Amino acid sequence: APLVHGETVVALAGEPGRGPAVAHVLGGLTGALKHELRAGLPAVAPPVAWGDVVAIPCASREEGVVVVGFSLTDGAEVFRTAVDAVSSGASRPALVAADGRFIVNLPTGRAVALDAETGEVAWSWSGRASRAEDVPRRLDPVVRLGAVFLPQSPLQVLRPRDGVSLTDLSANTLVPDLVRVDDAGALYIGEESGHLACLELSARLRVLRSV
Repeated sequence: APLVHGETVVALAGEPGRGPAVAHVLGGLTGALKHELRAGLPAVAPPVAWGDVVAIPCASREEGVVVVGFSLTDGAEVFRTAVDAVSSGASRPALVAADGRFIVNLPTGRAVALDAETGEVAWSWSGRASRAEDVPRRLDPVVRLGAVFLPQSPLQVLRPRDGVSLTDLSANTLVPDLVRVDDAGALYIGEESGHLACLELSARLRVLRSV
């Protein structure tokens, strides 16, 4: 689906992983074409935006996953940052914007947060190496309650700005193939096997360690 950001619409042409990515920046009220953003690499996930910058996660044979940022004002490339090697598994990298960060969740068991203005690495998280069957089918991060929920094994709950852990979910043994958080602070974790867990979080989100 197209990305709606304020009064701007960003539509990614083609299919993820096939051919160099081209994103069309349109006026949300008029539909007029403002810019064409050409990353020169295949996109692996939909774009996200923060402020004046839209980021497109792409794949490079030489560098792995590369996040390319463009200005929504003039269409100029702002940054191009390599974050990890591409996994050969079924799961694709996923990207979310929160608190001035573009956070990339990767099938290699890593997450990397980039400064939304400069593309510089703000923080990174690395988990244990997972077997292919333990990598979540969907890696889409969820931003709720001032936290980012990263589908990894186990599920991680981090503060978007600095990557500090906010709660310990290591006791949960389900692979988080689907993650949802409701307004009351209930966390739902669904596994492809059909198992579902519901955890109450609203009173548990606190800094577990300092950096």
